[in-house]
Amino acid sequence: MIGILKRTTFVVADAELAAQRYECILRWTRYYDDELLVDGRFPPIAPDGSRARLIMLQAEDPVIGMLGFLSYIDFAPQAPRTGMGIGSPVLVLSTSDAASVANSARSVEGVEATGPVEWQVPASDGRTITLKTVSLADVDGLYFEVSERVC
Repeated sequence: MIGILKRTTFVVADAELAAQRYECILRWTRYYDDELLVDGRFPPIAPDGSRARLIMLQAEDPVIGMLGFLSYIDFAPQAPRTGMGIGSPVLVLSTSDAASVANSARSVEGVEATGPVEWQVPASDGRTITLKTVSLADVDGLYFEVSERVC
């Protein structure tokens, strides 16, 4: 059995710029920042031995909730796809203040923020949950939903 999901890493055009965006919006801290030589199989994008920069941001939990940004230094992968489609990730985060997240996101270049929008979703126990959700999309093609539980 696989234990826990520790981190999600996104390939981006510039790891530093991506990390700065989300440090500002999410208020997460930098856990790791280094250059490394990649194995061409992990992820299968660049040739063996390509240099990359990996930055990891850490949420409240020291084991899970990490977000990674990987950019290549001497290799240019394909441009990010535009729009959502099959295989597109939706990163869902919780907050206690959706309005503050939206305001922070609107001040960050390269991020489009929508909301917060109040809506309802069915809970796993059959109840209804009301959320205030901010939708974030950035120039690297990443999409986030940040929700505050209202009730």
